[in-house]
Amino acid sequence: MNIVIIKCINNNYKYIINSLNKIGINPNITDNINKIKNSDKLIIYSFYSIKKIIKIIKKKKLYDIIYNLKQPVLGISNGFHILCTNYYKIKCLNIFKNTNIKKIYNLNKKKKYNIGWNKIYHNNDEKIFYKLKNNFIQYFIDYNYVKIGAYCTSHTNNIVSYSSSLKRKNFYGLQFHPEMSGLYGEKILKNFIYLI
Repeated sequence: MNIVIIKCINNNYKYIINSLNKIGINPNITDNINKIKNSDKLIIYSFYSIKKIIKIIKKKKLYDIIYNLKQPVLGISNGFHILCTNYYKIKCLNIFKNTNIKKIYNLNKKKKYNIGWNKIYHNNDEKIFYKLKNNFIQYFIDYNYVKIGAYCTSHTNNIVSYSSSLKRKNFYGLQFHPEMSGLYGEKILKNFIYLI
């Protein structure tokens, strides 16, 4: 199976590569438009700032390419956020329509990082969560969130309740890091690769 990780910015891919290797996948990391178009499935994975990712995607002429993909696409962390509508004044790809990215604040209106383990409450009929119980835990590294809305397939509670995953057509987004979340995270990646 031809699995591509879209190289939208220089990044540390070792965690996602190791997780995919464990389930029998050796991904191709590339920004080559033909290789992206001809892949079976794609992953957008990045820790870098949303602003930088969007800038690089536009520079590499990948903006419209990603938007028009027909094969399954999985966005993880900020790879998920760029599929949303906007991040303050930064326009994202708007694949998940009307989903604005916000910062998590505590009760004192100070920025709060969501770093650590949180429970995921999901829709049981989603293939990406096949054979996972309805309150399994995943690892988060972030201070952004998307409100619960039309495309929400799971949610998490941390200061506020928010979407921990979204789905629209062939696009899937995960706020959390399955590649850092042990067997449950490995199962999610396996479901995406082999069931979707």
